[in-house]
Amino acid sequence: MFTLKCVVKMRKIISLGIITFLLIVIPLISLGQIPTTNPTPINLRNYSPVIVDGRRIFDVGNFRDYSAQQRAKIINEAIVKEINSAVPIKLEIIEENKQAIIVNKATKHHLVTLTDSDIISATSMFGQTFIWKEELEKALKRAQYERTEAYFKRTLWTAIIVFIGGIIFHGLLILINQFLNRNLLPHLNSKASFLYGWKAIIQVSLKLFSLLYPVILWLIIFFYISDIFPVSRIIRYELFDILGRPMINLGQKTYSILEFIWLFLLTISLWFSVKGVTFLLKFYVIKPTGASLGIQEVITVLSQYFLTFLGLIILWRIWGFDLSVLAILGSVLGVGIGFGLQNIANNFISGLIITIERPIQVGDFIQIGEFTGTVQRIGARSTEIRTFKQMTIIIPNSSFLQKEVINWSHGNPVSAITIPIQISNNYNIQKVKNTLLKAAQSHPDVLIVPRPKVLLTQIDQSFLLFQLMVWLKDPKLQFFIQSDLNYRIQEQLHSYQGENTLELEIEATEMISDISESSIFIEDRLSQEELDKMIEKMRSLEGIEIKDRRYRLNVYSHCFIGSEAVDWLTEHFNCLRQEAIELGQILVERKIIHHVTDEHPFEDDYLFYRFYLDEL
Repeated sequence: MFTLKCVVKMRKIISLGIITFLLIVIPLISLGQIPTTNPTPINLRNYSPVIVDGRRIFDVGNFRDYSAQQRAKIINEAIVKEINSAVPIKLEIIEENKQAIIVNKATKHHLVTLTDSDIISATSMFGQTFIWKEELEKALKRAQYERTEAYFKRTLWTAIIVFIGGIIFHGLLILINQFLNRNLLPHLNSKASFLYGWKAIIQVSLKLFSLLYPVILWLIIFFYISDIFPVSRIIRYELFDILGRPMINLGQKTYSILEFIWLFLLTISLWFSVKGVTFLLKFYVIKPTGASLGIQEVITVLSQYFLTFLGLIILWRIWGFDLSVLAILGSVLGVGIGFGLQNIANNFISGLIITIERPIQVGDFIQIGEFTGTVQRIGARSTEIRTFKQMTIIIPNSSFLQKEVINWSHGNPVSAITIPIQISNNYNIQKVKNTLLKAAQSHPDVLIVPRPKVLLTQIDQSFLLFQLMVWLKDPKLQFFIQSDLNYRIQEQLHSYQGENTLELEIEATEMISDISESSIFIEDRLSQEELDKMIEKMRSLEGIEIKDRRYRLNVYSHCFIGSEAVDWLTEHFNCLRQEAIELGQILVERKIIHHVTDEHPFEDDYLFYRFYLDEL
């Protein structure tokens, strides 16, 4: 009940999130399609920043024959000289030729000359000059102070303490992450726990936490330490300034390296977000439907592809990327695929075909080439197979379409294994047959129906070659079951050999008598006359109930139910249910009875069977 409530709640949250997402994104897409006439004011209005030790103070514009960049360069050079001088900073404003000039009173050096184009946050030129004078004087005094020996020593100790503290805090976060994974996982996997309904969300949160906390922690430490030293702050500013300069032309717009870095980070974030959303979708929406693992994986993969493609289109459109350039990139990509990327494209397309046609699915037990194992994941480029040795084999998707693949789990998972046994020709072949059947039927993982078979495939002067065929419900266990059967067969044969009961010197009549008396198999104990009497009794008034039966919209005439026949046989022939099922399968194999649609062997279940005599 708790899980059902969680599913309903998650559906509401997801629906609300999708609606909110569309309401926010659609207007942004529409705005992105409107041609802008006033982009970034600093670039189009020709402003350039005045920088003091990597800190932006204010912006200056064009003045007469000087561009904003030239003015900013002159001002920045004058500021550096004042900072490096030992003269105290004391700024004042003077008026010269109807212009306001900021000068250092101690050195009489002109620092900034204001023009009408510089008026931004004041109503007059002199008002703007006063604002800039206060900001610049404060920045210069701080810059001179940060160059003192006392400040450097104190800041160096601060940086060392912060760095060591970061290492300690990182270690604590690792311990917290390990503690959460160690103590929460048992509760998440327990259906009795109240956390079971939130298993997917908590797992995604823990993965995000373990992925992001070291990145965020050390980014904070890096920016803090680089900000307290003027030299490192200047280097950081110049680095970001270079990365932020437009230098890559795509279509009608020029982009900077920093913009591409942001786009890359947003794309990575989109990828992880889509992975998280599809994981939650699979756990809370698809899995509760009871669909098979293969269907769940198909829906999850297709949802991931669709959301990734849609997210990239929306992200590129908001970022301002000219989508018409995709045609050019598509052409370049086509050439790349033709030369160097054709294998990647081949594997990607093969992955789509495997996802849609589903020749293999997650959870299938397969063999491809020399590799045998269980399919763990079907990715965009490759498929992961887990072997019995708990090794993960990564196989390109194209291999599954170009090579022969044995899929024991495809369709009906019941599969047969054949065990060859070569023995000396002085053994009694009937005893050998009984020994092999006894070993097979005593194994709990060998199916009763279809019944085990023993075939004598070769008779030589010195040996006899038998083949034991058994059927398994779980093909993953075939190698272990084959090993167990080999042990059992070897033990049984040695037992008979030690008792001298399989010697060829025994008379034929004595062998037949011994077999009929000691065999544990119903087929051997039951003569044809006894079998005919059993069939006659089954069809009599005291036998099983044979009548017309209806299932859904179909009517099946003169049939009986398999489980009722098993009950009747155990009651009237004093046999076990397993022996009764064997009797029913004997009747099927001898063409006496059959399933009404010939879809099942004889089973102890609500299935309809009919005597062939009732079809005449």
